[in-house]
Amino acid sequence: MIAKFFAKLKFVLLPLLKFLPILLKSGGTMLLMIWVYTQFWAGDLPWIVVLLFVHESGHLLVAKKFGLKVGAPVFIPFMGAFIALKDAPRNAWMEACVASAARWLGALAH
Repeated sequence: MIAKFFAKLKFVLLPLLKFLPILLKSGGTMLLMIWVYTQFWAGDLPWIVVLLFVHESGHLLVAKKFGLKVGAPVFIPFMGAFIALKDAPRNAWMEACVASAARWLGALAH
């Protein structure tokens, strides 16, 4: 019975293992940041992490729309978050759009 359970479970777990590095980078650092903030300040402070995620998602979405390769958001407690652009923007307009997109998405989140 246990062998059957793990045989069925492997069809779920194997595809998820493909996303494990992304989860460890983005989700893991996000959870670490939430944990650190809740240790120091209880209450609404973990919402700051969610707003940081929305902000970085703005950069990520527009960069992907322009066809740039980007990394997953990485969160650093007490510092903020960042996404790594693996391709440089081709011109100043593209760079300005990627930079300002986070403000627009963040404004919608508020």
